[in-house]
Amino acid sequence: MSLYTGNGQPRHDDEAVDPTEQRIRQENVSFHERLLGLGIRHRWHDYGPGSHTWPYWQADLRAWIPHLKSHFARHTQHRATPRSFTLSSIRPRYNAYGWTVRMRRDVTEFSALNVARQRRFTVVGNGSATVRTPSLARPGTRYHVTVRDHAGASVRSATADAQGRLTIPLTLGPGNPHQQYSPQAETSSTGPSPDDVPFHTRGNSSRFNRAEVTILPR
Repeated sequence: MSLYTGNGQPRHDDEAVDPTEQRIRQENVSFHERLLGLGIRHRWHDYGPGSHTWPYWQADLRAWIPHLKSHFARHTQHRATPRSFTLSSIRPRYNAYGWTVRMRRDVTEFSALNVARQRRFTVVGNGSATVRTPSLARPGTRYHVTVRDHAGASVRSATADAQGRLTIPLTLGPGNPHQQYSPQAETSSTGPSPDDVPFHTRGNSSRFNRAEVTILPR
């Protein structure tokens, strides 16, 4: 945890004393002292003059990013690949632990990859997706791929590439008419999304499809 605070005193000639910031600093100091009393490790930076505005946020962020990067470097260097995980992203292409997802959809919105175990996963989203797995078997090995989606269940075959990976195209189904979280999506909303999805829908009634995939040797 990293805590940064200013005291509301002006640092520049065009700024005024902010009594609200002074009260907030006292709350931050109290929180800092409570953490010390409980023995909870944290980073404390009380930089004096400053307020709750962009110039100070930018300075705090520049100071914090190196700490964040070093933390991730220490804790991910020897981290084992999990047997199961869920990753949500708004990007058209994302990857984790050797899995890669490429999305094609009409509007910008979230999708997610849920890996239950090495040969069973689910993609949540709209439009179409192409999933490339990590190395599963010997190159050239053929697999049965069972897909359950909005159209029902189907079985197809896939062959591992030179690295033992499978590439599986999926059709998720029709998407939403407006970009997720946009004013148009909010205006057309009739309530929260009725779908159980692993990302925040913010009550704009967006709908999402899913495809459940199981991979079995032939």
